[in-house]
Amino acid sequence: MNASLPADSPPVAIILVNWNGWQDTSECLASLQKLNYPNFKIFVVDNGSTDNSAARVRERRFGRVEVIETGGNLGFAGGNNAGLRKALAGNFQYFWLLNNDTTVDPDALRYLVRRLREKPEAGICGSTILYYDRPAVIWAQGGRFNRWYAEGRHIGINKKFDPNKLSAYQKLERKLDYVVGASMLVSRPFLQDIGLMEEGYFIFFEEMDWSRRARRRYSLAYAPASLVYHKVGSSIERKAGDKPQRYNLVADQYGTRNRLKFTLKYFPYALPVLYLSVLGYIIDRAVHGAWANIGVIAQEFRAHLANLFTGRR
Repeated sequence: MNASLPADSPPVAIILVNWNGWQDTSECLASLQKLNYPNFKIFVVDNGSTDNSAARVRERRFGRVEVIETGGNLGFAGGNNAGLRKALAGNFQYFWLLNNDTTVDPDALRYLVRRLREKPEAGICGSTILYYDRPAVIWAQGGRFNRWYAEGRHIGINKKFDPNKLSAYQKLERKLDYVVGASMLVSRPFLQDIGLMEEGYFIFFEEMDWSRRARRRYSLAYAPASLVYHKVGSSIERKAGDKPQRYNLVADQYGTRNRLKFTLKYFPYALPVLYLSVLGYIIDRAVHGAWANIGVIAQEFRAHLANLFTGRR
């Protein structure tokens, strides 16, 4: 899967957000050093880690890496926005937002850049994201969104990746509702026109919101030969304390909050159906005795109703 470099290899800022995950970040940085793309700089945004992550990354002396310390956990959007603000002050033409719990194929970036240059009306381009521990299996080729249940679905999930089907995979681009946040290349014009990510979500739904805000002005793109390997769920597990559990408290808390927030913002007519869906989640947790999860779901639902009647978003 070789591809020629773009004629002038425009400068790219690569942004990784780290939160108590310096081991993952270091492995990701090591893979980025092998990129077959000559013109990039990496910004590692440390989101208030308590494990000395910033110092540990600096002491490894990776090339073309700048560490930014936010002083607190700003969430996925807040951390990425801190990196974007810093990078926008430079002359970068593209900005690759990449999860720190990934590794990348050496050609991943140049395929992303090539696709956005082929499709200048697009503002965001996504990769083929494969499971880190099952590198022949697809985790996501993009996302579809069900507005009635406020649920995203990964295109291609758990299917075997076939490098001989790239032309067929390219046709999936027309189905995209959003680009999955683990790997997003965005253009400078997109950022200048649409703005940064919405920080109110903290985690989950940021990329859906970004794509929705831009839908009348920018399309979405997909570079099937840009391969990224993702350690699925590692940052959520750290936030939850690495305790094995059937249902993740963090996912239930922010998932409920942001499903309601996003629907109220864009599809308020779908709220009655979504309320029934939330009730279904509560019943499911009750069947399995996940009482703490019921508590956080109910708490977020009550907060949503309070905000609804006070006119807040």
